[in-house]
Amino acid sequence: MPLVNSLGGKYGYGSLAAKAEQALWRRWRFRLDARGHEARARLPFAEMSTEGCTYPDAAWRQTPLLHTHMWQSAVLGQMGGLKHVFTPAGYNMSMRVGPDHRRTRNRYKALSEVIGVPFARLTAGTQIHGTIIAVASRSDCADVPRFLDGVDGLVTNERTVPLMALSADCPIVLLVEPIRGVLGVAHSGWRGTVAGMPGCLVRSLQEHFAVTPRDLVAVISPGAGQCCYEIRDDVRVLVGRAGNGNRVRCHDGRLLLDLAGMIADQLATAGVPPSRIHLPNVCSICNEGCYSFRRDGRGTGHAGFVACLV
Repeated sequence: MPLVNSLGGKYGYGSLAAKAEQALWRRWRFRLDARGHEARARLPFAEMSTEGCTYPDAAWRQTPLLHTHMWQSAVLGQMGGLKHVFTPAGYNMSMRVGPDHRRTRNRYKALSEVIGVPFARLTAGTQIHGTIIAVASRSDCADVPRFLDGVDGLVTNERTVPLMALSADCPIVLLVEPIRGVLGVAHSGWRGTVAGMPGCLVRSLQEHFAVTPRDLVAVISPGAGQCCYEIRDDVRVLVGRAGNGNRVRCHDGRLLLDLAGMIADQLATAGVPPSRIHLPNVCSICNEGCYSFRRDGRGTGHAGFVACLV
């Protein structure tokens, strides 16, 4: 299948909805005091804890790799048979937008070599903020990475088939069954999460590989945190209709969404034990080690969350 470079689509980063959200963010982001600090208080990251739940920390830390500092989760790092990395700001993985995007294929190759996964088998989706999930297999791979049109999630039970999802604030959900060797990743922004992407990913692993949800381990990537993720009232209504209205808080006159908590709740509803669902300890908006569409605008790059069974 040929490489597809386009990202976005109906709800892509260049859409009217995305522009409206960016404008909302900018209206309060630049209200600065004389010292250059935000004049309006920001919800402390420590207050992003999930009420009434026992979701543990994914322990994302930056590790020296390829002349930069890549994000890696201590939880995933303890698992044998799995390699992963979440690329930082300065290592753009989008082939369409962002800094030096015309050389992204070179970065794919360098990253694949250094973490020891096959460059040609790298598989991703074009990510349209939907719930379509595809099965990735070695038999479908060619001699270049593949971007599957209209796909936001990928699952596989084959080793040496690296899966990738891109992010510039949207959390990426990773599910792994470490004993049997089954892996799934999904791009899950607020639209995809409202549509039920976390549960869809669990069910896809059940349907294709007969996985039992209680045996899954879930790790959520760095993404827009409730400390910074301001939403419109119409988004609040949609979140409420999805059954996650408790994940919206009003702070200093702003509506803030705990998207990671919303994802975790949906995973728990799908049968993943809360003690095996790991929340991010990094907000992409206020941590400059991450790419952020909300913070930097349309021209920002994209992180790549690459994971591979080995």
